[in-house]
Amino acid sequence: QGASEGDKALGESGLLAGVTSTKEIANAIIQLYESPTLRRKMGESGHRRVARYYSNEKLEQRYRELYTKYIRETVVV
Repeated sequence: QGASEGDKALGESGLLAGVTSTKEIANAIIQLYESPTLRRKMGESGHRRVARYYSNEKLEQRYRELYTKYIRETVVV
């Protein structure tokens, strides 16, 4: 329902709710409140996602690639 690819990539580590839909946000909060199993599953999935995509090594690699690209594009030969 209008989810971006980035949102879909969250997979099992998040729930989607329209940012302007208080009803959707409330329903998501209630769903989490009522389900310890879902909270645990989402927390574990989120932890794995952060470890996989946002480790210090991954962030360093991405910044290095970004700076290298920027330098190559701005240096006049």
